[in-house]
Amino acid sequence: MPEQWGMSEKITACDLGNGHFLFNFDNEEDLNCVLNQGPFHHNFSMFVLVRWEPVIDEHYPSMVLFWIHLQGIPLHLCTHQNLESIGNQLGKVDTIDAAKGKINVEMESSKPLKFSRKLQTINKEDITIKLHYEKVFKHCTTCGLMSHEAQDCLTK
Repeated sequence: MPEQWGMSEKITACDLGNGHFLFNFDNEEDLNCVLNQGPFHHNFSMFVLVRWEPVIDEHYPSMVLFWIHLQGIPLHLCTHQNLESIGNQLGKVDTIDAAKGKINVEMESSKPLKFSRKLQTINKEDITIKLHYEKVFKHCTTCGLMSHEAQDCLTK
């Protein structure tokens, strides 16, 4: 991964076992540069990269930051307030880009992804918008979880 980030000379890595790795960065600027490139994947499998914290939990880290494009939202409903409301239903809103109709949301990786949302217009009409997640690979199209693919889904 350090090679893919263009920092092979600036990062050392250590395999901690159980699919966990520790990356040591030379400086804060390089760390932030890499963290801003997420979410991450290797061989089309997603992984979570976070700043280290002294946490002992088999599910840590569990939060993933996604840019989500809202497709089909009418222009008059594409307001900062509406996008924030939609984002808050998905997780913790980090950034809102109303001009592009997208939100940056920190989401719990153990919860299913939502790919559509119903909205109600001023005239009380229901419309459905689609949610398109940037950099999402290998998720279950049946239940929405990121932990497996549809052919391995237990909800069938």
